[in-house]
Amino acid sequence: MINVHSASAALVLFLICGCARDSSVAPPPPAPSTATTTQPVASNPAGEWSGNATIVVNWVKQRNLPIAVTIAPDGSVTGTVGDAQLVDARLRAGRGPVLRSLGWARDYRIHGKLQGDILKDEQVQRDEVDIVFDRSGDGKLVGGAASSGSEIGDKGTMKLTAGNMVLTQKDSSAGAAAEGNTPPRK
Repeated sequence: MINVHSASAALVLFLICGCARDSSVAPPPPAPSTATTTQPVASNPAGEWSGNATIVVNWVKQRNLPIAVTIAPDGSVTGTVGDAQLVDARLRAGRGPVLRSLGWARDYRIHGKLQGDILKDEQVQRDEVDIVFDRSGDGKLVGGAASSGSEIGDKGTMKLTAGNMVLTQKDSSAGAAAEGNTPPRK
C-alpha cells in the first residue's frame, strides 16, 4: 500500500524539479512573482486577538509566550509578543492552494519588527518575528511564532520559537456599533 504522505512528497518533488518536461526543449518556468507572496490576505481576520503560545526552545526558563495583536482591515498589525512591542508588521498570505492541499504551512503570516526584549526577565531580545496561523473551526487563531535568529548558537543568537499558539478575538460588537455596523440581534 502506498503511503499518502510519501506519494504527496514525491509528486511535489517531481513538479518542483521539472521532471515532467525536457528542459533542453522548453524554457524554464518563470520565477514566482513577489506580488503573490506580498499580497494581503483576501479573508482578513481583522480585530483584536490575544492568547498564549508555548515556548519550545530549551535555553530559556519561561515556557509561556503571551501574544496580543490588532489586525487592521488594511493588513497592518500592531501588538506585543512577550514583552516586546510589534512594529511595522503586516498580515500576509501564508500558503497557496498546493501547500494547503498537502496540509503544509499555515494560511496566514504576520511578519514584523520587535522593539524591546521578548523575554525581559531573561534578557532575550530579537529584531523580528513571524507569527503563522490558521483559523480553527471555533473561530480562534492557532499556530506558532518564531523570532529572528540563527538555527544554532546560544541564548544571544538563536531563534526563540513557540508552538501551540491559541489566540481568541476580543468582543468586537462595541467597535462595530461605534462604526455604525451593529451586528444583528438574536
